[in-house]
Amino acid sequence: MLIDAILLCAPVVVAIPAVVVLLTSHVSLASRSRAQRRLYGTLLLAEKLPPGVLGGALISNDVDRQTLHVAYLAQYPQRAREIVHIGLIGAGVAVSVAAYYLLWWGKASLLVLLIVLGAVAVTALWFERALVNFGRNDSVARELFAHFRAPDGLVRPRTELVAKAPPLSVDIVFARAADVRDARLDGTLSTLDAVNAVLTKAHAHFDWRQEIRRAAHRMAEADYRTLATDFTTRTLAVTAIAYDWLLLHLLGPFFTLRLRFLDAREQRRAARAQQRGDVFEAAWLSAHYCNERRRVAEHWALLHKARAPLANRTREPTPADA
Repeated sequence: MLIDAILLCAPVVVAIPAVVVLLTSHVSLASRSRAQRRLYGTLLLAEKLPPGVLGGALISNDVDRQTLHVAYLAQYPQRAREIVHIGLIGAGVAVSVAAYYLLWWGKASLLVLLIVLGAVAVTALWFERALVNFGRNDSVARELFAHFRAPDGLVRPRTELVAKAPPLSVDIVFARAADVRDARLDGTLSTLDAVNAVLTKAHAHFDWRQEIRRAAHRMAEADYRTLATDFTTRTLAVTAIAYDWLLLHLLGPFFTLRLRFLDAREQRRAARAQQRGDVFEAAWLSAHYCNERRRVAEHWALLHKARAPLANRTREPTPADA
């Protein structure tokens, strides 16, 4: 019963970070047409209000804000594509959660449920990262757009939807832009151009096509014989270290206890033989336990001898070996 309750609540617990980010984010997901209709309604309201009415300044400021918002959406249509991509990732989270509950309702095996739960966790974390990156990137671009009063040449970097993008703020952008302008000795670089240079270099996007080509090039140019030799050498070195640890911490104390047991047993049996006056048994016991100690020493020598090939394979070749 407890396991069923845990399996029932597991997707909710896994998806909590993504849900919290979605509910607490202040990202505007409105489309351009909707923003234009809202601006048109606000303009009609502002025209109908008499001059000097209470709250007219607030409505005028809201008109300016909405005008900047519409201009921002019109200048950067790639923002809508990024929202669509984030929506597809969120749909993947919903589909994976629905598939999990369908399998749970159908009494699927625990292994299948864990696999689907892993897919839910991966998609939820992916959705959270993509939404956080989009929110940070969009807020910085929007503040810069409002600061420069809707410039035509402001760069809006593409939002990273896979990898983790470094956090960026307007203050950091202006500080780096000041450094960029100071690096230009002629002083002809404008603030907008310096900000664009900072925004262009701010995010390192993950290009999976380039990574695949790079991996294919490494695989084609790799020396597999050398790699196999290095792998074998490292494996033998690790095995030798593990074998030494085994001899030192486990087998060594075991053989020490074994020798102590033989000594104590010999002393007890020899003492009883001497009490009975059986000199032949005492002599036989001495020879018998001497052979036992020799056998223990031979076992210990065999264990150390098994270590020798590892030492010969892992050590560097010397002129004597040639």
